[in-house]
Amino acid sequence: MLPQFNARTKSTAMLFFLAALSLIVLKGVSYNNLVESSDSSFFGIQGYGVILVSLLLFVITAPLLIQE
Repeated sequence: MLPQFNARTKSTAMLFFLAALSLIVLKGVSYNNLVESSDSSFFGIQGYGVILVSLLLFVITAPLLIQE
C-alpha cells in the first residue's frame, strides 16, 4: 500500500524537484557555453536569465494547476 500525502506535501515536493532539475540543466548547459567567455555562449547571459525566470515562474505556478 502506498502512503497518502496531502496536496501541500505533493506540491512542495514537486516545487523542489523542478527547481533542482532546472538548476542542474541550466548549470550543465551554461558550463559548456560560458567557460571561455560569454561572447561564445549560445544564449548569452541575458538568455540564461530569461530561461531561469521562466522556469521559476513555471515552478511557482505549476502546483496551482494540479489542485484537485
